Amino acid sequence: MIAGRLRIPGPGLIYVVVTPSDGTDAAAMGFAGEDAFTVQGLVSGRRYDVQLSGGHIRTLRLTGVTAPATDLDITLEARAVIQLAVGFPRGERCPIETLTIHRRRNGTDLEDAVAANRPDCWFRLTGPEDAGPVTIEAAGSGALFMTTVDIPAHGDPEPICLNPPCRVNPLEGQAKLRVVLDGVDAHSPISADIVPVDDANARYGCASSLFTCSIDALPAGVTYAVTASGRDCDGGPITVTTVEGENQVSVPCHPDPAEIETASDSNDDIETIEITSDSGDEMDS
Repeated sequence: MIAGRLRIPGPGLIYVVVTPSDGTDAAAMGFAGEDAFTVQGLVSGRRYDVQLSGGHIRTLRLTGVTAPATDLDITLEARAVIQLAVGFPRGERCPIETLTIHRRRNGTDLEDAVAANRPDCWFRLTGPEDAGPVTIEAAGSGALFMTTVDIPAHGDPEPICLNPPCRVNPLEGQAKLRVVLDGVDAHSPISADIVPVDDANARYGCASSLFTCSIDALPAGVTYAVTASGRDCDGGPITVTTVEGENQVSVPCHPDPAEIETASDSNDDIETIEITSDSGDEMDS
């Protein structure tokens, strides 16, 4: 048996693989608990290599552990965090849509792709399980930037700036637009489309379960056509030219034509009655 105490950086599944150091037999596998691990069924007096790995930790390898060994004390480290910023012109939007980490493991090329959804173009990526060089690719909206960074055995690599300068306040010069749906109750949902009047190919949007929604990181000084819809109504387009900082536009919400038609149809069922006075004269109803 090989067992010991574990110190782990956070919750998550830990895999334990034990293989004979001479490579003559198959590996034994097990799982670690919150603070300890145990692998049984090993040959006493034999030397084993122990590997501990998981989705949130750096892989740790111990070589030449002689069974039985029940007093191991192991501290596992969190994976490295790669801090990456991409510079872009003042007042424009972050162009990055995807980030990909390329690496090699045991002679095989691997890649991990993640969606990039940061208006400020500042990203935090989880590094691979092992130390060594990785290539990072940032792409989107016709932009492509690449860099190679060495993941240290301990700690994090230095922050990276692609396409410098990377400004301290990347959102400086941008506009925030709040869209308010008029004529509905506060609990009406809203879905809004924001389209530059001079560029029909660009389209932004926001949505909320209430009557208002907001979108950040819009280019300032641009005129937009805003349409919005809510519960059984829609409105717009309303044009608005944004300025740097906070902006707001109100969109009157008109009932859907189908709702108006339904209300009109219901009036056809109203019965007209004639009322006669005691004198026998007819009265209009």
